[in-house]
Amino acid sequence: MNTSDPAVPESNSVQDRLHSRGRFWRWGIWFWVVAWIASMLVVVDFSANLKGITGIRMVVGSGSAGMSMNLDGGFYPNSIRIQGPEFVWSHPETFVNNPEELLGIFGHAAWHDFGDNRMPVLPVAGFLWLWLIGAWTDGFKKVRWPGSFGSRHMMVRFAILISLPLLILVSEHEMRAKKQSSKCILNIRNIQMAVRAHNGMNNINPGEKIDMPWDEIFGPKKFLPMEAMKCPGGPSYRLIKHPPHVGELAAECPNPEHQRRMKAIDTSDW
Repeated sequence: MNTSDPAVPESNSVQDRLHSRGRFWRWGIWFWVVAWIASMLVVVDFSANLKGITGIRMVVGSGSAGMSMNLDGGFYPNSIRIQGPEFVWSHPETFVNNPEELLGIFGHAAWHDFGDNRMPVLPVAGFLWLWLIGAWTDGFKKVRWPGSFGSRHMMVRFAILISLPLLILVSEHEMRAKKQSSKCILNIRNIQMAVRAHNGMNNINPGEKIDMPWDEIFGPKKFLPMEAMKCPGGPSYRLIKHPPHVGELAAECPNPEHQRRMKAIDTSDW
């Protein structure tokens, strides 16, 4: 069995480099774990727009981070702004009414609009995943990781590497579902307003015993385009047959999740 001779300077130098590399990877893992947890718990909006410096804006929250460059020079000129931090538990009713958002905070990848700026948003867990890959490939035989990251626990490491992207995918799905349901609710609201406007212009009373003239609501040069008859998720809305009473919805989405979110909204005066 080959062992390093502490009396040989070259041998000590190699061991020192290996130990330094191991500390580098381990401290990096802890850094990205803490950064990921912080990004899930706190929302922070940072922007800097100083003379002679390219405008920068960074937003961290929902397990993700995004950055945009070249802010408008007239937007908070010559300033550094930090908006937040705002903790996720500041609005507990959000998670009570929409429990699926608990999954959405793990991180997602998308393009987001923040005012006049559009920025790419990437999951912080993705950086942790890449760091774990680097630590595993570089230190697989050279560095003995402590605890669950030891060379004898390959299955644990493999499970972590597999679970992180899966978690991001699930979170991304939930965030997309939330965005889709929000658009669906807005569609239903627009249909309701179009129906009220049409009925008011034609002296049709709510709940009147007549067929609802939907061909006068949807179509070219009508109140709404034909595509407004469908949920952003695909299925067509179920349209009421008569002019709706006050508080009665004129359209219903077949999607059960969209129905649940719709019921959480006060529509008594619609």
